Amino acid sequence: MRPTALSLAWSSWISSISWIPWISWPALSVSWTALSAQTPPEPVRVLCDPADPANRCPGPDCVCLEDSLEVTFDRQSQSVLDLTPFEPGRRIETAVVLDAKSPRIQGWSYAVEHEEAFLTLEAVTVAGTAADVALSGGFVVADMADIEACSLQDLRCLEPRPGSGYIAAVILSFTRDIALPLERDAIGLARYAVTSSPGLSGTLIVVVDGKLKKGSSPPVVINITVDGKSRLPSRIVDGWVGIHGDPTFEDCTNQLDDDGDGATDCADRDCEQVLSCLPKRDHCTGGADEDGDGLADCADPDCGAYPACLPKREQCSGGADEDGDGLADCADPDCGAHPACRPGPEVCDNGGDDDGDGAADCADADCSGAPNCPPLPEACANFRDDDRDGAVDCADPDCAGDPACIPRPEECGNFRDDDLDGRTDCDDADCARAPNCAPPPEACDNGRDDDRDGAWDCADPDCAGDPACIPRPEECANLRDDDLDGLVGCDDPDCAALPDCAPRPEVCGNRRDDDRDGARDCADADCFQDPACGSPPEGFPGRPGEICGNCRDDDRDGKVDCEDPRCATFSGCRPELCDNGADDDLDGAADLDDADCAAPGPAAPACPDFAFYFGPSAASEDLETTDGAFVISLRNARPVAGFSLGVKRVDRSGGSKHQLAGHLGAGPNGRVGLSVTLEDGEVLRPHRGNKARGPLGAEVVLVERGSALAGIGCHDFLAVDLAPAFGGPGFTVAYAAGDRPGGIASRILPSGGGGSCPAHEVLRVRLGERSEAERFLRADADGSGRLSVADATKVLQVVLGHAEPKFDCDDVLDSNDDGRVNLVDAIALLQFLFARAASIPPPFPECGRDGTPEARPLACAESNCG
Repeated sequence: MRPTALSLAWSSWISSISWIPWISWPALSVSWTALSAQTPPEPVRVLCDPADPANRCPGPDCVCLEDSLEVTFDRQSQSVLDLTPFEPGRRIETAVVLDAKSPRIQGWSYAVEHEEAFLTLEAVTVAGTAADVALSGGFVVADMADIEACSLQDLRCLEPRPGSGYIAAVILSFTRDIALPLERDAIGLARYAVTSSPGLSGTLIVVVDGKLKKGSSPPVVINITVDGKSRLPSRIVDGWVGIHGDPTFEDCTNQLDDDGDGATDCADRDCEQVLSCLPKRDHCTGGADEDGDGLADCADPDCGAYPACLPKREQCSGGADEDGDGLADCADPDCGAHPACRPGPEVCDNGGDDDGDGAADCADADCSGAPNCPPLPEACANFRDDDRDGAVDCADPDCAGDPACIPRPEECGNFRDDDLDGRTDCDDADCARAPNCAPPPEACDNGRDDDRDGAWDCADPDCAGDPACIPRPEECANLRDDDLDGLVGCDDPDCAALPDCAPRPEVCGNRRDDDRDGARDCADADCFQDPACGSPPEGFPGRPGEICGNCRDDDRDGKVDCEDPRCATFSGCRPELCDNGADDDLDGAADLDDADCAAPGPAAPACPDFAFYFGPSAASEDLETTDGAFVISLRNARPVAGFSLGVKRVDRSGGSKHQLAGHLGAGPNGRVGLSVTLEDGEVLRPHRGNKARGPLGAEVVLVERGSALAGIGCHDFLAVDLAPAFGGPGFTVAYAAGDRPGGIASRILPSGGGGSCPAHEVLRVRLGERSEAERFLRADADGSGRLSVADATKVLQVVLGHAEPKFDCDDVLDSNDDGRVNLVDAIALLQFLFARAASIPPPFPECGRDGTPEARPLACAESNCG
């Protein structure tokens, strides 16, 4: 009998781990002595050894538990099964036992592999085990279908192959504080059929770590979750199935077929663990082909994980081609982000294209204003003010009649606004019938507006009668909106009587909404008199007063913020109008005496009906931003109901400039255009007034409402993206007015500012350096640097009030990036880990900043990125 694939892989795995630093593994007790004495092996190995500095631990909080995972055949402690006499087709039952010595075990994950030459896996379940409780109110995966395997050489599992075995994971409960008892308990069951005899050498049923996976999910790791933290068991016991008691065994050195199985010496599978029969391994150094496969050292695939054979990285300096791709330093695309390879600022008199934008010296717009560069003729389609007259492209009278400024029929796939109506391709109504713009049919359960008709899922008439849209009685523990009222679990009044859904008193300072009234900590009226929240508002003894500007009805009189008469003196509720002779914002100054109506600079050559300006007025010259902040104003001749804009930052020698742009966004087809929307829905393309100039490298750290939008923030929509994926660096803004109670429209007024071109302050922008704390790794709730069941458990504990978050960064817990931290985030993470969702939104799998515009941006004051 010849050695099988898994047994060879097992030997190769053990013999190859000498260069893998995170595995500590004693030799299996399979030896010639054991075989000749007909004694079965004891497949016990150490997974996590606290005395070994190289032990494999998940992150800085590594703890090796005394617990063990064991494959047993009696649900107790028997991990060796004797098949004597051998009967083909015999079925065997296995149970994975968790010997729990650690209190507060709330979940776990692992994977189990076997040799298909001898065993066929028929069924996997947790029913009837200690994990059975998770089937009602928890999370369970016990899956044997479409399993893939990853090799140790392919640590990122880029080339998985079909695998044998199953994956398993359990969280005991989403809503109750349940932990595994301190005892030996079966946590998973599997049934196999024995298809052929494994002989004296037997076959192993192996608990594997980071090797088996499903679909797009990462390989399943061995993990035990204790109080929301990822831990490792110290010991693993694999199952062994074999034949014992045959008095005849193979002598592996006498060139005879002693056991009469048709195989002699090393060709007999019974000899595969004898040292003289073990396959040789290439030593990966010295130039010799030790394993006789015709390949030596790094040319041998067996050496793929050897340090000297790992692909080299280009160093981007020194002139050497370190990675051997024929390109050195900045000529290598791998160095594109290296500081030494980024284009430098344009030098306006050296004849070269220094910043790599295709234009050199005075032909580069960056040299506009240089002493040796006279104004250029206006080019009518390059988004630049070439002749420096304050008007850009088609807004410049010089471009009247230019082909680029003559509207043409919209082409629905060229990424251009051909008819100059401010809308491009499929966003233009003219393309509604274009084949490439036809929306797909509505899917009724995916949370998206697939057919782009403004309604999604069950709110779309196309879903009438769909099974997903038929209300059912609410089940309070399945995390689904069964009765389709928009409320899930304890948020649904139908579940109010459940003990787990009873609100608790508000704790003032734990960053949770304990009483589930929509407000937490000091923002909750219950905390106004708590010492942690300072003095209560004045004027209303015995109950809280209205806090003006927090979008809540603090005094519970049915009126919010500026609607409440008690906020009449709040300046944010009364923006200053600059031409009516009154002190509108009650700050003691009226009209042009008010700082909000700063004296205008020189007026633009022409006063456009609609234009954006950097600064408080319609000035044509560039704004200097030396104080680390600036405003953006909107000149609008008629009331507007919304606007959108992008601001691109360009770093050049001596400073940075911010300029209005209409091409930033999430991608080429997700750009935020430069536009204003009138009351009747008409969309116009505004004029670009000027630029803002400031210190080199000044990043935008905050964009908030200007005075014209103050006091109406509870009913309108403002979205800001500080890190657009396309067209940056810079930021994008989208604003839409709403209706306040009583039918009062939240619209920007048609006059304001001062001078000949009144303008409104719509945005305030703050510059600075973003703190490192804004970088984080999404979903890594326990800070281990990798995702596991422990992270989902940690999210659950925080949401249910059983634990404090490890990091002061709600974005870390927001696994699905919807701007909320709730049970759905734990579900999204588990779905990703076990092949039920495509991915975790960025920043993932590397640390980064959250560039996603959210309806409810989350705070992140502390990083989990070390």
